[in-house]
Amino acid sequence: MKQLFLFIGISLSLISCNKQSELSKTFKCKTATLPDGIEVVDEYQNRFSIELPKSWKTELYNISNQSGIISADTTQLASNFYKLDIGIINGNIDLSSSLHKQVEAIMKSNNLKTVQHTFLPYKTFDSYAHLAYGIQMNMPYYIFQYYIKLDNKKYLLIKSEFYGEDNIDNRFCESLALINTLKLYNNNN
Repeated sequence: MKQLFLFIGISLSLISCNKQSELSKTFKCKTATLPDGIEVVDEYQNRFSIELPKSWKTELYNISNQSGIISADTTQLASNFYKLDIGIINGNIDLSSSLHKQVEAIMKSNNLKTVQHTFLPYKTFDSYAHLAYGIQMNMPYYIFQYYIKLDNKKYLLIKSEFYGEDNIDNRFCESLALINTLKLYNNNN
């Protein structure tokens, strides 16, 4: 009987580990896996944490209206490089078509074109995700922005930037797997 419960427990944990997030489904990441050697990194004010590779260069920041974490694998060539920037920004954000228009205008001014965008839920919060493509530093460049409205006084902005085309699908899906490890704490003051 113990073995049956152990088998059921292991099966349920494997199923929940493989559960795809709404974000991964929307951006068609079927097999997003975390890289090896992960550690939990807490934001400067302990309002959130995220799992990141230990081998990446990671810095915490706290500037006038935001605090967060920026991390990248600086051992990679530019054509196989990406970085994550996760920050809580003080201020209200309107998750509506006006935000989409603002993001589109910024992308256009930087010679980037929208690949995909969507409004979707993140846990109990509203969110907006946007992926754009263009050429930066004479190479293909992708930027993924994910806005999560926490309340009327602050929001979370997650940005992933990718240079080059090498393994772009794997790198993008890996970044979503890392984003899916985000844990928000109740002390978001």
